[in-house]
Amino acid sequence: MKMLYIAEDRFPPFRVDVVELFAKQIPARGHRVDWLMQRGPDAVNISSPTNWLGNEVYLTPRSRCNGLLGRVLNNMLGMLGDFMILPLAFKGQYDVIQVRDKFFACLIAWIAARLTGARFVYWMSYPFAESKLYEARNRLVAYRHLVWLKGQIIWVLL
Repeated sequence: MKMLYIAEDRFPPFRVDVVELFAKQIPARGHRVDWLMQRGPDAVNISSPTNWLGNEVYLTPRSRCNGLLGRVLNNMLGMLGDFMILPLAFKGQYDVIQVRDKFFACLIAWIAARLTGARFVYWMSYPFAESKLYEARNRLVAYRHLVWLKGQIIWVLL
């Protein structure tokens, strides 16, 4: 099996389920997993694609800005980077395209899967829309209007 795995995690990921299951265990059983992720703060100078634990990783752009501007820019760059899914899907001839916790990317990946004949899997590990709306409604976050808007967009995409 050949899989394109699109994750919300920044590169390099650190969560055990992502690293152990998808980067180590699935390839150890003879399957190939290619990745699409946004660069983490420590990966801004790494070329793309890069090799990570024997897997090919395609990295999307990341801003070096901090604060609100950096967060907004990185969200926009993440969405822009999601458009890499289409050419990767055609080039890679994947059996499975899986998206984890990326709501805009899931639309592009679903279209890519339909166009290439790959199976499409969406994995939501947390109720993000509800969480964002709750945080905004209860004034638990700075920029609550932006957090509310993000929650609404996620809700609609889901």
